[in-house]
Amino acid sequence: MSYEKLFGPYLDGATRIVVTDPYIRIFYQIRNMMEFVEMVIRRKPPEDQIAIHLVTGPDEGNIASQRELLDSITEAAAGTGVEFTWAFDGTGTAHARDIATDAGWKIVLDRGLDIFQPPLRKAQGFLLGDRLQEHRMIKNFYVTYVRDAHR
Repeated sequence: MSYEKLFGPYLDGATRIVVTDPYIRIFYQIRNMMEFVEMVIRRKPPEDQIAIHLVTGPDEGNIASQRELLDSITEAAAGTGVEFTWAFDGTGTAHARDIATDAGWKIVLDRGLDIFQPPLRKAQGFLLGDRLQEHRMIKNFYVTYVRDAHR
């Protein structure tokens, strides 16, 4: 399983992608967001410009680190043809998680981008799961794809 297989075909042709997930707060969750951005960069034609906007909730105990990590995604994406922006949900009541595109798809996610088990750590050595999503254990989750009939 990978973001590429789950989301890739539904993102093709989009110029604006909005990810709503109030739980992109700590390092591994923000790493998931970075991997989503990387997947979009790999899939898009070089001439296309795509905007990805994340709406998430603040990590009240660690907002400074959360901001720094999210800003690092913005910096990493600079010059790739993908503009990553983010904002905190101002209502504080958001719970639903989805990905909406201007290409007519809405992807409803019960777990958001958090579909992988945390990697097992070894004192030394390398694990394919650290770099390749296809080699990670997954959590139970569901995805619903909704097509906008007006597109």
